Parts: sequence; C-alpha cells; structure tokens
Amino acid sequence: MVKPHEYFAKKIHDSIYGWGTDDETLIRVIVTRHEIDLPLIKKVYEEMYDADMIEDIIDDTSGDYQTLLVSLVKGEYAQGSFIGVNIRQMLIILLLCIIF
Repeated sequence: MVKPHEYFAKKIHDSIYGWGTDDETLIRVIVTRHEIDLPLIKKVYEEMYDADMIEDIIDDTSGDYQTLLVSLVKGEYAQGSFIGVNIRQMLIILLLCIIF
C-alpha cells in the first residue's frame, strides 16, 4: 500500500515530468497540501527521486505562476506583484483558468 506522502510526491513528479506540465494536478496537490504536510511530501519527493522538488518545479514553470508555487512549497508568501493578494485566491483563479 502506498503511503499518502509517497502518493502526493508521485503526483507532483508525474505532473512536471514528461512532455508539458499537468498544471491542474500540480496546483491541486500544492494548494490542498501546503498547509497540511507539504514539507513532508517535499522530503519524500527528494528521497524517491533524488531531486530537489523546488528546483524541478522551477525548471518546469515560469513567471508569477512559478513564484506562487515555489512560495507555497517553501511555506512563504509570494512577494512582489502579489503583495496584498491572497495566494489561495490567486491559485484558485489559476486552477479555474486551466479547467475552463
């Protein structure tokens, strides 16, 4: 049986490896887990794939989207163009744009 942290680490890995990015999955996992257990998922990711999860996300994303994702993974709030904007609201908007 796969442990939850391994499951989510694999979801993140699979969303950023290969051709293109599965943005919906990447956003969904990071947004829903960042306040729960994302630091542990990051640790498991690095053990499973011998790679830095943040670096892998940086390599596969860009711009404000990258800034938001990396800030959530690091447990920080995005700075710069997002001052005063709720990160969760911004990511929900990004997710809706991807779905529709």
